[in-house]
Amino acid sequence: MKTWAFYFILYIPLCQTSNTLMAQTNGNITLRTFKQQIQEILWKFEGDKVVDWDIQSDNVIEYLQFRERTFLDRKTGDVTISGLKPKDSGQYEAEVDVDNGIHSVKYKVEIIDPVSKPSIFCIKENGTATLTCHAEGPRLSYSWRGPGLTTEISGQVGPNISREEPVDSEFECVVRNPVSENSEHFQAAQCFTDEEGKKSEHGGNTVIAMAATLLCLILILAVACLVYFRKKYSKRDIPAEEVQHPVNVNTQANGCEDGQEGPNSDTMLLSL
Repeated sequence: MKTWAFYFILYIPLCQTSNTLMAQTNGNITLRTFKQQIQEILWKFEGDKVVDWDIQSDNVIEYLQFRERTFLDRKTGDVTISGLKPKDSGQYEAEVDVDNGIHSVKYKVEIIDPVSKPSIFCIKENGTATLTCHAEGPRLSYSWRGPGLTTEISGQVGPNISREEPVDSEFECVVRNPVSENSEHFQAAQCFTDEEGKKSEHGGNTVIAMAATLLCLILILAVACLVYFRKKYSKRDIPAEEVQHPVNVNTQANGCEDGQEGPNSDTMLLSL
């Protein structure tokens, strides 16, 4: 009984620590043992094996979803997991064999998406505008930096600006979550130049439409004129076979000798 009691006491973990870590999707994470010169180690995830190693065989064996995704430091037992996915979130535990006994280290790991690139928008009203910021991702916090702001503004709604704002005034929205940070810059004058640009574009489109309409009317008028004149002049073209040549009265004498009067000219005209 004493032998078994001694064996049981020997393998009770001499030290146990627990930590909470967060990492981003597709990133890496390193879980540390805080030990040196280990003899054997086993890492587990939710009770299932992740990777193990012992000094005698000197073989590192990976398991399940972690195959070809881990790097184990054989001196310290620290493990680095790459290509993280949301399903890798959960409880990790290491059992480390060192000269003075078994040590246990536990980690609660959460994998979340990084912050996307923010977008800044203008909400305009009565010649002024309010900047707002939006990004995708969990657990986001927003802050603003820019001219005239003595301290950072927190939240998605940023500073109010007017048309009189200097052209070179630039504001920055910074979005953070526990694993990443992203930002976007915005020039204040852009709120109102976009509006003027839209007006100019609308005016330009109107001019183009009017010009196109006028051109169509001109073409229609030209075609109508062409058709009219072709019909008008086509009526004057009399076929050659319908033309009657004039009768030479002098050659119609029908045997009249010189000095003799020919038929009466009035009669000739009537016969014609």
